Amino acid sequence: MTLYGEILRAYRGFGASMRRQLEQNPREEKLLLYAVLAAFLGFIARIPGLIYVAQNSENQELTIANLIGSNFVTTFFYGLIMLYIIASVSHLIAKIFKGAGSFQDARLALFWAALVIAPLYLVVVALRVVITAPDFISLSNLAIGILFVYCWGTCLSTAEKFNGALMTSLSIVTVFGLIAFGFRVLVLL
Repeated sequence: MTLYGEILRAYRGFGASMRRQLEQNPREEKLLLYAVLAAFLGFIARIPGLIYVAQNSENQELTIANLIGSNFVTTFFYGLIMLYIIASVSHLIAKIFKGAGSFQDARLALFWAALVIAPLYLVVVALRVVITAPDFISLSNLAIGILFVYCWGTCLSTAEKFNGALMTSLSIVTVFGLIAFGFRVLVLL
């Protein structure tokens, strides 16, 4: 099956999709491809917002080219590195709770979840061009975030051989929320 077909098929069941991915035992090159494709789709989805910011800014240095260029570097350099770090941290935390996966399985879970959700994010961004209500934007961001965390939680629980996808998803939100809060407190000090 094609990658596009496999992504569409994933919406029938994230756990079953992740099991199929694990059965293929993908090499690191394929994992990197998943991460790059997810990052690329996310980058494309952010372009309309960047154009809007550049056109409505009074700062002359905020040009479309500057914003898109800096976003490109951030996405494909720092963003990819952060994906690898987040996957590693999630695996280390899963090990504390007797996770039976590997670092590669944790990377696959995160990268596959990001790739599965990225096309839906593109659709939502396209809808924002038509539906410009601030409530729609907020609710769509929340819905995409919840769906991503649930997809990642399901994939990670499958990769680490846990029983509860919902508990894994809630754990992801709790742990990474606490980490973000900790960084926020450190910045304020």
